Amino acid sequence: MGADFDTGTFTHSVRFEYLKFENQIVDETKGSNLPLANLGLELFMNGPGLATGANLLAPQTTAQSNHQVKYDGTKTVRSHIIRYGVALNHIQGFTFEAFFSIQPFDATNVGSLEESFAVNSCGAGTSCFPGGISNPLNYPVEFVIVGNGLGYFSELPAFGLPAGGLGPDNRLGAYIGDGWKIKPNFTLTYGLRYVRDTGRTDSDLQAIPQLNALVPGLGNSVRQPNTNLAPQVGFAWDPSNKGKTSIRGGVGLFFENSIWNNLFFDRPLRPPEAPSTLSRSLVVVPEWHFPCRYPTER
Repeated sequence: MGADFDTGTFTHSVRFEYLKFENQIVDETKGSNLPLANLGLELFMNGPGLATGANLLAPQTTAQSNHQVKYDGTKTVRSHIIRYGVALNHIQGFTFEAFFSIQPFDATNVGSLEESFAVNSCGAGTSCFPGGISNPLNYPVEFVIVGNGLGYFSELPAFGLPAGGLGPDNRLGAYIGDGWKIKPNFTLTYGLRYVRDTGRTDSDLQAIPQLNALVPGLGNSVRQPNTNLAPQVGFAWDPSNKGKTSIRGGVGLFFENSIWNNLFFDRPLRPPEAPSTLSRSLVVVPEWHFPCRYPTER
């Protein structure tokens, strides 16, 4: 929704926006007739490029809502066009990502050592399953990743759910600038912008003294930037003064915010005592030189 109007030598532009985004990832493999889809274990073999089983990234939901109000105005004063404006965007994020929760994930690097194991997995010259090195079930389990079945990546509530929230982030932007027509064929533009995000840094979390003991400063609390001032300057010049050629240039300082994914994977590891709702995974490294019979014995 928006409105544009003039009052004397002022122009005004007002905007309001509501945005809701939701993304979901589900698994379509388990319960199908695809080979090894229902083995009870995801198999990944680095070498032949074999990957079977359920989607290790499912189930997954990402949601975000934005409420934004924005005002832009101009004022003409002789050879100057003064521009100014302010915007506020209230952003709430949410994620639920129960990685490795449908099936455990088994990975194997395939080389000469692993192929030798496949041929002799149930004794000298005897494979546990038909096919020898052509059957992935004969290969060793080098490591297994098991999820805890929980998918929240933060302890913060959002969208009526007890956890998984990111933010809320209140993004503030304000600017003032001037377009000065110094000569009929030369215009100078300059301005200053201020930007601030309140919920993109995890700066509310405490420092990590164990990291500071390793490298001083490494475990400090994340700094919340509150003084992001961005100056800009540029020009437009018509050297012939005939309106057929325009030479333009400019330089400025610009600030970008941290993307949500940085917070998704940072926050679960930072609290001193992680809530029981947070997603975790366990890496199991078995002694794979013993025979492995999928899916129950090892």
